[in-house]
Amino acid sequence: EALGLGQPCGACRDCELPAGGETSLSEALCGADGAPALRLHSFEPGAGNRQLHAAAIAEVERHANAGRPERAQPHLLQSHGVALHSFRGYAAFPQCPAGSELCSVGGKRMEGLKAREGAPAFSVPVTTVDALVEELALEEVLMLKIDTEGFDPLVLEGAVGALHGQRIASVMFEYHALNHWKATDLANVVERMREAEYTCYLLTRDDTLVLLTRCSHAGEQKWWWGNVLCVRDTERHVHERLLARCKWLDGGV
Repeated sequence: EALGLGQPCGACRDCELPAGGETSLSEALCGADGAPALRLHSFEPGAGNRQLHAAAIAEVERHANAGRPERAQPHLLQSHGVALHSFRGYAAFPQCPAGSELCSVGGKRMEGLKAREGAPAFSVPVTTVDALVEELALEEVLMLKIDTEGFDPLVLEGAVGALHGQRIASVMFEYHALNHWKATDLANVVERMREAEYTCYLLTRDDTLVLLTRCSHAGEQKWWWGNVLCVRDTERHVHERLLARCKWLDGGV
């Protein structure tokens, strides 16, 4: 509107599609019963970032529903004011400015926990992926994306039930040498995912894709930063595409 483009139409230009023609974005997100066929849940304990989430959610829904007011879906995305961890309870969370990505609850419960670097902290609710899957009645999670500033292994510990129950199709988490990763071996995390019947790949900063599961040299490699993608073994078509992009480490797999 600010650019003088007239009616907002969304990234998919779905309001320009003729009636009865191609499926619009809002129609694709809508099930046969009129309810959203896809929901996105975000978990953010910081008050400032929750406000940003609310603004982003409103904008996404405005574009997704553009041109289809009679089919508008007001709850495609939901933001929850909790932190994900390996336990349920409360933990200290530093007061960070809105937009900051460097805050985390750390690795301990609220009792005896001090704010890091002298920053003021407040108590936030903490829960696990397993608990949320049940509370939100999620039959299947298409992707679990974790970015908890080095405490991702602890979030995975809280998702053991859902992972072994094959209720999560794919998981992406951040890997580097900070916080809990200092004492956690990536190879051990990959092995636990293999036991739950997931195959993992490393997405490096230069867009290289490296197979980690059952790779004899993966545990010997040290990367400063990367994202790890683990996909359910039953998703064979996904693995075919990922393996086609893989860079093989010296020595084979």
